[in-house]
Amino acid sequence: MAKNLTSVTTGRFRCGPFELAYEDYGDPGGVPCLLMNGVLLDAGVNRDLARRFVGEGYRVILLDLLGHGASDKTADPSAHRVDFYAEHAIACLDHLGIK
Repeated sequence: MAKNLTSVTTGRFRCGPFELAYEDYGDPGGVPCLLMNGVLLDAGVNRDLARRFVGEGYRVILLDLLGHGASDKTADPSAHRVDFYAEHAIACLDHLGIK
C-alpha cells in the first residue's frame, strides 16, 4: 500500500528485553532514513522533518529510543547508553528489512 505524506505506519519490535516503537513514513521503496530523538524527546520532534523528507522521495523511520515516547520504559540508568541506542537503531533497521 502506497503512503502519502500524511500517512504513517506504526509498529513495535523486540530488542533484548525491551519493546521499542517506531513510525514509518513514505514509500517502502524510497531511500531509507532513520531519525532518532534526543534525550527527553520522542519521535514527535522529527515528524515535520520526516514529512519533508518523504516529499523528496525518502522512506523515513522515526525510532522512539528506550525510555522515550511509545517505547518501553526502564528505571535502570545503565540501560541508557549510546552504544545500546546504536544497537536499537540496527535492530529497528533489521526488523524492517533495511540493509
